[in-house]
Amino acid sequence: MQTTRGLDRLVFFTDAVTAIAITLLVLPLVDSVTQAARDGLSAEQFIGNNFAAISGFALSFVVIARLWLAHHSTFEHVRSYSSPLLLLNLFWAFTVVVLPLPTEMVSQFRTSPPLGRRLHRDDGREQPHAHGHDAVDPEASAA
Repeated sequence: MQTTRGLDRLVFFTDAVTAIAITLLVLPLVDSVTQAARDGLSAEQFIGNNFAAISGFALSFVVIARLWLAHHSTFEHVRSYSSPLLLLNLFWAFTVVVLPLPTEMVSQFRTSPPLGRRLHRDDGREQPHAHGHDAVDPEASAA
């Protein structure tokens, strides 16, 4: 039998998972600040060098905060819970916990240019063989 205390524990657990996920987002930036200070970089240089990571952090923070607000709003109306709701809530928490991984990947790995930029040259003409995975910019290859 589910109790009010059990529902409270479910909500508190979810709040804690969300808080930890948001905290984990910022930790790589904190480490970067420490390294930048050791390297003698200014705050402006740090921001310039880490703009993608800072942007990724801000976006992920907003996404997690929005997810939490929706969860909070939904659970304001929940008076009891069942095993399926518990499992759905755990899945929801999993999605929040996983979010720092793609955030860090996007900030650390170079991304490909948009498909349109790979298919067309600067003069608007289509590149030869640009429809396959082996699309190569002939001008870049010559350099």
